[in-house]
Amino acid sequence: MSNREITLQVAMQAIRSMELDDLPTLVNAIKRRRELLSSILKNGLAIGDMVSFVGRRNLIVVGRVRKINAKNVIVEPNDGGAAWNVPAAMLKPVQEPCNA
Repeated sequence: MSNREITLQVAMQAIRSMELDDLPTLVNAIKRRRELLSSILKNGLAIGDMVSFVGRRNLIVVGRVRKINAKNVIVEPNDGGAAWNVPAAMLKPVQEPCNA
């Protein structure tokens, strides 16, 4: 079992033992962590980068970053469809294929 899995199990056990009054503090900590990770990812993006995300109906969309806003990123899909306004946390960088 990896350290990450062990850490997750310990966290889940702590959550199960919490009282109702403790939950808002936990929710706020999760929100702050999500915002931090999203910000780190967003700061690593540049216009023109290739990214992917899971869109509607669980379809994987691959496209290029057109614009980076405060919380969302505008992505133009490779298939020529309409641009998507995607939360940065949903994006994953994609390696571009080498044309050799």
